[in-house]
Amino acid sequence: KRITGKREDGEDGIEAIKIAQNAAKEKAIREKALADTLRGENELFKKEIAIADNKEAVIEAHERRIAEIKKKYALEGLNAQIDALKVLIAATEEGSLERIEAEKILAQAQLAISNITTEQFIINEDTKTEKIKLSTEEILQISNDLTQALGDLANSLFDRKIQNIDEEIQQLEDSYSKQLELAQGDDEQTKLLEIEQEKRRQELEKKKRKEQ
Repeated sequence: KRITGKREDGEDGIEAIKIAQNAAKEKAIREKALADTLRGENELFKKEIAIADNKEAVIEAHERRIAEIKKKYALEGLNAQIDALKVLIAATEEGSLERIEAEKILAQAQLAISNITTEQFIINEDTKTEKIKLSTEEILQISNDLTQALGDLANSLFDRKIQNIDEEIQQLEDSYSKQLELAQGDDEQTKLLEIEQEKRRQELEKKKRKEQ
């Protein structure tokens, strides 16, 4: 999705919140896909080990494939989190503590992915499975950090939207307070203003409840 840099109260802010809300669903989908893939690999292993002469080689190959599968899905999940974090960062107030911290975590995650991607081309075949496992553990740790950053930014956006509505309500009260003051002595005009004020206030309160 294109990032335009709009703030929390713009369309990108709304889109960012949707992304945060969908993160858990996307994670569940990836976890199911991982479980299905691992199940398929285990079924394949059972068939291979049953007829293998060199069972040790089959076990080593199986362990390698398991490690690679887990790394693949962990990396896919991390990249999805990075994409979501970029949108959330763009929709968060520039210079805010949440944004600064998230930008730092994002940079660290991107550097780690670069290093992990490079390492896969230079590691020794004899230690490849263990290296893959270590890489996966590192990816999952980074993913945990990104989960925290995503949560912090999403909460910041939600809080800001509520704050904006509260400010709208206060501005409404101030505006009608002045109008009612000017309409003193005109009972009909005063009544119309009070009805209009209450209607608009109820609309904003409904908007606020919807966000909560």
